[in-house]
Amino acid sequence: MAPAGVVAGGALVSLSYRGIKAGIDALVAATGTGATRAPVVVGLVKFLSRYALLAVVAYVTMIRLRLPPVAVFAGASSFVVAVSVEALRGVLRRGDTARDHDAQADPPT
Repeated sequence: MAPAGVVAGGALVSLSYRGIKAGIDALVAATGTGATRAPVVVGLVKFLSRYALLAVVAYVTMIRLRLPPVAVFAGASSFVVAVSVEALRGVLRRGDTARDHDAQADPPT
């Protein structure tokens, strides 16, 4: 059951990401066009409704399907760890590129 919990945690993160992205996109579109208050309120209701949906999905995942909460948390955290590792690799790679560039700019005499 633990692998299913990890997959369910990943699905929760994916659902959350799409909800946050859609909410931010709606907010940016509303502020950029000078929209009236009504579309902003509708966007806010959608944004909060997505969190209610996430809570229901988390409840069903852990209580009704009896998936281990630690496995669900591990699945949700795996995306954070993956993004952190990729960011660290990018920073380290950029540092290597800068050193290589410095070495080429200052040839030994």
